[in-house]
Amino acid sequence: MLTIYSSNRAEWLAQIMADQLSLDPPDPFERVEVIVNARSVGNWLSEQLAEKNGISANIYFLFPGTHLRQLVRIVLTGDGDEQEDPWRAPSLAWNVLEALPDLLQQNESEALKDWTLNHPCNQRTLNRGWWQLARMIADVFDDYALYRPDRLRSWLSDGEKRLRAPVSTKGESLPQSLCWQPVLARILGQRLELPPFGLQVSEAAEQLRCMPIKPVKLPKKLRLFGLSNMASSQVDLLQALSKVIDVQIFLLTPCSDLWKRCCIRQEQLGDDWRKLPLGANWLLEAPRLESLLGCMGAEFQQILQGSIDSQLDTCKKEDLFAAPATMARNQGREPTLLEQLQQQLTVGESNAPLWRCDSDSSLLFMACPGVLREIQIVRDQILQWLALDSSLEPKDILIMSPQISKFIPFLSSVMNDSATGVQLPWRLIDCNQHVLPGLCKALIDCLETAAGRLTATGLERLLTNPALQYGFGIDPEDLPALSHALQRSGFRWGLDAAERNGSEAHSLLWCLDRWLLGLVLPPESTFIPGGVAPFSEGVEPDRMVHWWQVLTSISQLIYQLRSCRPCREWVFLLNEVINKISKDNTNWSSERSSLLDALRIWQERSSTCALDLDAATVAEILTEELATNNRQFDYRSGTLTVSTLEAMRAIPHRIIILMGLDANVFPRQDKRPGFHIFEHEYRLGDPSPSNRDRYALLEALLSARQHLLITWNSRDERSGEERPAAVPIQQWLSYLVEQLGQAVSKDSKVSFRNLLTKPPANPLDLRNFMANDFELPRCTDHRQYNALRWIQANPIDRKYEGIARPLRWPSDDANEFCPSGISPVRNISAIEIQHWLMAPQRFWLKQLGINIREDDNPIEDLEDLELRDWQRQKLVQSRLEEWLQSPTQENDQMLRSSGLESWSQRLTSCSLSSLNRVDISRLEQSWRSLHSCLLSLGHCRVVGGFLQAGNSDIVVTAGAVSYREIIQGWTHHLQACMKGTLLRNTVVVARCKSDNNSDSYAPLYRWLPLRQEQAKMQWALLQRLTDIGHYSCWPVPPHSGWAMAKEQRNNQSAKRNRHAFISAWDGGFYSQGERQRIEMQVCFGSDCKATDLLDTEIFQRVFDVLYTPLLEMMAT
Repeated sequence: MLTIYSSNRAEWLAQIMADQLSLDPPDPFERVEVIVNARSVGNWLSEQLAEKNGISANIYFLFPGTHLRQLVRIVLTGDGDEQEDPWRAPSLAWNVLEALPDLLQQNESEALKDWTLNHPCNQRTLNRGWWQLARMIADVFDDYALYRPDRLRSWLSDGEKRLRAPVSTKGESLPQSLCWQPVLARILGQRLELPPFGLQVSEAAEQLRCMPIKPVKLPKKLRLFGLSNMASSQVDLLQALSKVIDVQIFLLTPCSDLWKRCCIRQEQLGDDWRKLPLGANWLLEAPRLESLLGCMGAEFQQILQGSIDSQLDTCKKEDLFAAPATMARNQGREPTLLEQLQQQLTVGESNAPLWRCDSDSSLLFMACPGVLREIQIVRDQILQWLALDSSLEPKDILIMSPQISKFIPFLSSVMNDSATGVQLPWRLIDCNQHVLPGLCKALIDCLETAAGRLTATGLERLLTNPALQYGFGIDPEDLPALSHALQRSGFRWGLDAAERNGSEAHSLLWCLDRWLLGLVLPPESTFIPGGVAPFSEGVEPDRMVHWWQVLTSISQLIYQLRSCRPCREWVFLLNEVINKISKDNTNWSSERSSLLDALRIWQERSSTCALDLDAATVAEILTEELATNNRQFDYRSGTLTVSTLEAMRAIPHRIIILMGLDANVFPRQDKRPGFHIFEHEYRLGDPSPSNRDRYALLEALLSARQHLLITWNSRDERSGEERPAAVPIQQWLSYLVEQLGQAVSKDSKVSFRNLLTKPPANPLDLRNFMANDFELPRCTDHRQYNALRWIQANPIDRKYEGIARPLRWPSDDANEFCPSGISPVRNISAIEIQHWLMAPQRFWLKQLGINIREDDNPIEDLEDLELRDWQRQKLVQSRLEEWLQSPTQENDQMLRSSGLESWSQRLTSCSLSSLNRVDISRLEQSWRSLHSCLLSLGHCRVVGGFLQAGNSDIVVTAGAVSYREIIQGWTHHLQACMKGTLLRNTVVVARCKSDNNSDSYAPLYRWLPLRQEQAKMQWALLQRLTDIGHYSCWPVPPHSGWAMAKEQRNNQSAKRNRHAFISAWDGGFYSQGERQRIEMQVCFGSDCKATDLLDTEIFQRVFDVLYTPLLEMMAT
């Protein structure tokens, strides 16, 4: 007997099953078998049965794909032991690999031959491309076995025939490019012991029709709960089984008249009803929402109805539908919009339009500005519902998303945020463990690293995995220092010289050799054996030894994984790696067990494969195995549940939230290969990811009991542009607007308000904290609320974006703008004055606790192929500083020394050994020019750490002169003059422009001697400016200000002076403007124009205070 129980409420279907088990209890030792579409559905159903009957024992929840194949084996062979179907894609892929050489020799395989020419592969080695081809072909034939058994039957029975006919309109023949598929089907048919599942179903059905009694191992009853789609071959098997056992289908369906419409359609189409999908007539006859979202469920019911009509004597159908809106009215309240839509689906669209009031939050759509804001908005909405309804618990809430991996990095920080003042427990289920940091991901990442280029970022990704940290004894707190040491020592990419085409420099082993030499050789040693300079900068020897051991172990592991080997050897090696990493850590016991099971299954499937596999292919195979078998299921843990879109569909909850339904990912599009027959012909019941996702929306509508919230990201993450909602959501909203629009014209109380909301992108927007008559404030974050209150208490002129605007600086007294109760800074040192003068805006921000570029240590994967200008300056400067520290009697010898060999050693010690000889020659040229310039000033000597030549103090820079060197020269000049011992000049020597673009040096600026009293007066002025700079922002950008002062020194017009400032502030094609600096944007705003600064009285006043004495004492 085949019985179908239809309802629009899953809990009512569970109640029917519980009543059956209570009224007709099975034998204590009888195995109760229930087929479900997901493990979480089985967990929920088990809980419902236990709640209603007091116990739920000896009930096995099975998946249709596996269990129906087992039932077929019982019918055909009487053996019910679990056995993998060789026509399933994971097993079939290995048989396809073995069949490919024979297939490629056939004339029908021209299309495949073209592919192999573009993707060559060693005959003894299996690479990732060929594995992906075999797996795609296996997936295609797996679909054929389930959805096109008639095709496979004709191919396998064709004998020596070859199909070459063109495509027909009825889809009965194959295009030329697909004619290799019948040939491959025959080859596989000869290799495999069992026929495809669809053919086994036909044979089993024939036996069941002729069988007087059922096989012993068949269950007495077979129950199917919550399935929303099945292949025709599976439905045919259920029909055949219903002749000897009791088959019960518990069907969640939106409406009761769908079955009737399926009957009418079958009568109209006759025998072609299986091959033709639902057409325009069905879309017109079905209720609007069902036609938009319910195509998959309707096709499934059409297949079921067609099977029942063929055996009306052994089938029956029972309906039990809820009318939520009527139930609400019977309770004395107005139905919510959600309840009206649910009833509208059940009984069909009536003449009465939908009705909604302002306070109705049962169905909400939210267009969220960004991924992070989307999670924050969802969290705040959940907390608002919990606050309004004391009966709600976290376990009553379900969040589903088609892109859960995108939200995982943000979930912990948002859901666990203590600033909300509410502890919100949550649990992530049905997530592939190889996506989360752990043992599975560690092994996959190691294989992928071995398969490709080892880079600095790739190595850092390995080191941040907690499983690898435990396995190799890495302290997580050491990672920043370890990464920085690798970058400083020159590691960019490559394990050794072999990976870098013979060049060892900048490889990992080259860096480890530098570390080893740094441990052995003294720091002052200039010995560079084999062109490898020692490195030990700023790292304790014990830490460096430990790091060296860790990186050496990882290098050896990557070496091992890079060798191609057969499957059996791979399994043995990976078992060793897993044991080495996991050791005795119980945290990874679950993942370790999953990995070992995946390796065992892989070894069994590939037992006949003699090919050598590379690391990339192994990573692909393991990822597929883990994605299929290794998932976290911990449903109903008493917490809020977060899952993928598939795992928890159709399970009722009081609140259901569909998050991340972005237009670019929802609904999913078919990603089948072009040689799939489904791409050329579509039949009733064929799988469609798009229809499946649409039906998930409909199931969520049916399963939500109190609230349904749908959110998506409405902003492009890069450009910030508005993005539309997904097409199904737009269609749903259009339908609601149409229905509610009709009601508005008749009843003024009907409202669209808050049905579709667009929350502010700024979390500190005042609207997030405002309550109204129908809802609490949207945001519950106390930290953000306190920040908003501070902003309100300290109003800022909204026309200024920068925090230092409008410009402020005291006119005379330094205490004018000093905060009350805080005395000005005293005893200001020369170093502090220089720090303020070099970067006054950054100095002020630091006093406010704002550190610009505090973590500016990017990891570079590529070494420099030529010296950058700042690197060349740094190298020349370092050689100059070494000379300044040398004894005086050796000055002349140091200045005259030259030679390319010394630069090669210096480049090696600075991790720049890959540069060419042209860069080295230019370094020597720069040094010679600087040498000649210094000798031209007189006999050079070092006095008190400063260079002197003749009667002048020398400030030298290896680069072009900038504001920094001007400030160094000016402050040094004032300090020298304050001593009053001897009146001296101060000269700035820097690189100057030349006609042939060569590096030439010359004395560019000179300050005349100052009397001691004048120098002390100017120094006191700088101290006072620095004092004020602690609590007030200096209004003049330093580099743009010097550009203006330089023009003023040359006696240019005021117009030229302004133009110089504007050019330096805005920048040009060859240089970046100073306005692009982070500290300038924070202080003055990203939209600050040069005239916004120049046209203020404060700017000109403070500009004159600093630059007038500096320019007056500068010689022309």
